[in-house]
Amino acid sequence: MRRATPIVILVLIVAVCSCAKSPSMVVTPSEMDLGIVRAHDHIDLTTWVHNNGKGPLVVSTRPLCDCIKIFADLPDTIAPGDSAKLGFTFIVPAKDTITEYRASIAINSNDKKNKVAKVTVKCVIERARVSSKDSTIALLPPTEQLPPELQSVVNKINNNLLKLLAKKVGVKPVSSNKLMDDLITDPLLQKRVIDESIRKWALLDSIRWVFIYQFIPRRDGKVGINYLLVDALLEFPIIGRLTVSPEHALDSLVSSLVGVFKNYRQSVRQSTIYGLQVRMQKLRSRIINSPAPKVRFVDVRTKDTVNLRDFKGKTILMHFFSFSCE
Repeated sequence: MRRATPIVILVLIVAVCSCAKSPSMVVTPSEMDLGIVRAHDHIDLTTWVHNNGKGPLVVSTRPLCDCIKIFADLPDTIAPGDSAKLGFTFIVPAKDTITEYRASIAINSNDKKNKVAKVTVKCVIERARVSSKDSTIALLPPTEQLPPELQSVVNKINNNLLKLLAKKVGVKPVSSNKLMDDLITDPLLQKRVIDESIRKWALLDSIRWVFIYQFIPRRDGKVGINYLLVDALLEFPIIGRLTVSPEHALDSLVSSLVGVFKNYRQSVRQSTIYGLQVRMQKLRSRIINSPAPKVRFVDVRTKDTVNLRDFKGKTILMHFFSFSCE
């Protein structure tokens, strides 16, 4: 027993010293109750990660759903006694029924007592008032100032386009007055592309499709017409572009939209492919020549943790693949 005493004391000293240098992660707030929210709202939120321990806190974040986008990430390491801010945007998904919804971010750390903490957003999503069975459509007229002779053409389109579509493809024209009021008073309108705001309010105003267009005079006497057909139930709008003489503008628009509705699946497919391509181009422009994100890997051979930032100043090739790849 006497010989074992020094060993026991040594083990206790090592344990105490180890605990004394351990980090301690505390997240505040760890849960946020947003109450009742509307589909497609973009809500910016902030939480703090505190290190109440005596050792450096190593952290990394990972959203657990596509509806969370981090815009102010945590640093790799938080010193003892320090805190760091985590900023993120919660994009409210659309739901057919009023339902409670939860979304989370996982925060991984070297705190042995709290290796993974979660920041949870809780809300009740207001029910969307549109379904795939609806055929309502509204028109948002262009706001550009035009010469009188072209303004008369625009007025003709505004007054007759939806009526003609109703006869040819069976859509149900409705007023856009409330939709326009909602868009004007939407505080987030300037922070997002127009079709996102239109889709949000169309869902709540019982409008399936919203048609919006630009009327562009040309030097050759023709006009350019760029339009969006926003389906409140789909992520990407259907885009159309026409170049026509003013006297044929209405007929050309009707013909183009009849083609869209009669081949709707193909139109949606093309708009989805185009929307994804545009999104990828925007992501590339943000990523190229910008600092690499915080990424850690586990070496499958040595089981060591590899940090991408350890290779700063070096050129590396990263090959992403799936085990199912042939």
